[in-house]
Amino acid sequence: MIKPVSSKLWREAKRLDVAACLVQDYRLLRQRAQELLKLTPVQSYFRGVGVGQEFLTVDGTVLAAFQHERLHEPLQGDGSSYRESVPLHAGILKQSIRMLEHVKWIGMAMVEHKWNPASVTEG
Repeated sequence: MIKPVSSKLWREAKRLDVAACLVQDYRLLRQRAQELLKLTPVQSYFRGVGVGQEFLTVDGTVLAAFQHERLHEPLQGDGSSYRESVPLHAGILKQSIRMLEHVKWIGMAMVEHKWNPASVTEG
């Protein structure tokens, strides 16, 4: 799997849609990487589960929060609508709130994470 850091790019006042790509061999991986790297950096692989935290905020202060976990993630890298409500994870929540406070976010927000239980500590 090779995936750009952003799926929407602007070049010469035109929007480019750049999709993630599942490749079957090294030659295709190398070719696709060379094409993508001319446009944008690519994401490094991180093993984990897709987690989203939704918020209602005023000037970065969280008024309400909710968390979901992806139960299925398509191989082609597109988003998943098959999710489950789960309790807020304190370690992930801390990182999400830190970002929302930094930008003084107002309104609704969703912060997505790729979570590996071995890599995130509570609090």
